[in-house]
Amino acid sequence: MKSPLVLQGKVKQAIPSSWDPSTLARFIENFGTHVITSVTIGGKDVIYIKEHHSSPFSNMEIKKYVKNIGDQRFSDTGSHASSGSMKFKDNKATASNKFSPL
Repeated sequence: MKSPLVLQGKVKQAIPSSWDPSTLARFIENFGTHVITSVTIGGKDVIYIKEHHSSPFSNMEIKKYVKNIGDQRFSDTGSHASSGSMKFKDNKATASNKFSPL
């Protein structure tokens, strides 16, 4: 929700009423030369996965894993539990916790 921009009283009172270089310099020193009316902050989170060519995991399993990481990073719960480590049983990956956290 945007609220209207209003100069504070102390700023209004400090605005020089006439062209006086020293007064203008003091105003600029105190308040700067620009007014910021809005700010947009953003970013991009990139997850890189390096998979060995002999990996037994399907593309779908890896996509699910990466989606899970993103869901954990951007969840509101505040708990960012790890996804576990790779576990092999008789040279086959187990169904749960197959990947290491990045």
